[in-house]
Amino acid sequence: MFRLSLRNINDHKGRFVMTALAVVLGVSFVVSSFVLSDTIKDTFRTLFGEANQNVDLVVRTKGGFDTGPGGIERAPLPEDALAQVKAVPGVADVDGPVQGLIPALIDPKGKQVPNAGPPTLGFSWGDSEALNPLRVTTGRRPGPGEMALDQVTFDKYNFALNTQVRVQLTSGPATFPLVGTFEFGKSKGFAGAHVLAFETDTAQRALNREGLVDKVLIHVTPGAEVSDVRARLEAAAPPVVEIVTGAQVAKEDSSTFEVIANLIGGVLLAFAGVALFVSAFYIFNTFNIILGQRTKELALLRAVGASPAQVRRSVMTESLVLGTVASVIGVGGGLVLARGLQVLMSAIGFTLPSGSPILKPRTAIIGLVLGIGVTVLASIMPAVRASTVAPLAALRDELQPAWSTPCHRRWGTHRRRRIAARQRAVPGRRHPPGTDESGARRHRCVPRRVR
Repeated sequence: MFRLSLRNINDHKGRFVMTALAVVLGVSFVVSSFVLSDTIKDTFRTLFGEANQNVDLVVRTKGGFDTGPGGIERAPLPEDALAQVKAVPGVADVDGPVQGLIPALIDPKGKQVPNAGPPTLGFSWGDSEALNPLRVTTGRRPGPGEMALDQVTFDKYNFALNTQVRVQLTSGPATFPLVGTFEFGKSKGFAGAHVLAFETDTAQRALNREGLVDKVLIHVTPGAEVSDVRARLEAAAPPVVEIVTGAQVAKEDSSTFEVIANLIGGVLLAFAGVALFVSAFYIFNTFNIILGQRTKELALLRAVGASPAQVRRSVMTESLVLGTVASVIGVGGGLVLARGLQVLMSAIGFTLPSGSPILKPRTAIIGLVLGIGVTVLASIMPAVRASTVAPLAALRDELQPAWSTPCHRRWGTHRRRRIAARQRAVPGRRHPPGTDESGARRHRCVPRRVR
């Protein structure tokens, strides 16, 4: 029966290929949604983990207000806090980063760099290399009154080093010499944002944060216990300040992009659900049509000894083979689709960190189970109908399946009565109203011819 199922797939490969494509499409959307979501989450976790790998503790104000998914705006700290924190035993190095929004960046052609989607940000370039996530790629780090630009924005808008760049600040227009480019950790871009970096004093003036820092990053002395240093800081800190670990800050920073990843994955899963729903109907109709064309073949199987259960298993085997092959192809197609979506997102300005799509075992299992499950479930009813074909149907010219309606069964009974009445009819006798020339009463049922 298994070989018969494979032969039937080969005999009707045209219809089965179209059915398989529907399953492949649905599984590809499911897999790509998980792959892209996992890739975004894992790459940004790695990115922020590397950027904060030397940050042991962070001093920041408590509370703040929610600025959107994954973001909390906190009150700044006075710049004097840097010296106070560094004086605590066990603290090796500190840095006070400053960052904020830049209203507009003007490209070399005199046009504003678009910031309707990803924003334009200003960062301070701290004095501590160990605590600074920015890495020079070309040129040098900015000095007082100078600026650097992220590598992606520099390349995309054809900026040139050692040229004057116009920037619109909240305090008014300004011009800075461009002296270098940088990358954020191991990523040349920052998720599509246009990032300008300034020396700390320049950043404070440009971002209206003079005398203030967003937080204090701490690198603990080698050999010192982080928990001991944290306890000393908490004992000396005012009530409005909290001390957290660098790992916690990295997790909070990456949570913003995890929200974006979940949103993208949810949209793709919605497409996947629609595709799988349509696939189920397509599979159901395909098996109904093919099995309707094979009624005589199924009846012959019954006539030579095949049981209804064997016929059902034969049809279910066809759907299982079809679903397995289509699902495996769909898993591979999901990887290709996820990679294509990464390229598309980069083209529209959302640059992701470099990295290959991540296929987790959970993703592959979900794709295979959904693809095979939808295919098999959609073929159950056609398989049950196929198993009800009577063995004697193979001997008839006009085949009548076992699920024909009562009207058609009554038509067969009246047809036999008409034949018997014709044999008893007397020549020349007029038939009563409502009957034919044989004397049998006419029936309104129209015979259905089974092809």
